[in-house]
Amino acid sequence: MPLLDAQPRKIRDEAEARALLDELDHARVPLVDLCRARGLDARSLSCWRRNLQRRAPEPLRFVELVTAPAPPPAARYRLTVGDVAIELSDDFHPHTLARLLAAVRGC
Repeated sequence: MPLLDAQPRKIRDEAEARALLDELDHARVPLVDLCRARGLDARSLSCWRRNLQRRAPEPLRFVELVTAPAPPPAARYRLTVGDVAIELSDDFHPHTLARLLAAVRGC
C-alpha cells in the first residue's frame, strides 16, 4: 500500500506568516512552490497575506498645496470737485459716470 503524503501544515501565527511573506518577496518564487518546499499549506499563507494587507494602513500620499495668487486689489478712483466727491472702481460704466457728472453740475 503506498504511503500518503502528510497534510501540509498551516501557518502558526502572524510572525511566521510575515517571515514567510518577506522571504517570498525576496525569493521571487511562486507562493505555492515556497510552501510546497517547506511542507506548508499555501492556502493558509495566502489567507495570512490577504488579512495582513487588509490591516495595513493606507500608504501615505503627499499632495502639494499651492496657494492661488491673491487677486490684485481693485483700483479705486476718487474725483473731488469742491465739497463733492465721487468714487469709482475699475468696473464702472462710462454711462454711469456721465449721469453722476450731470447730477453734480445740476447742484
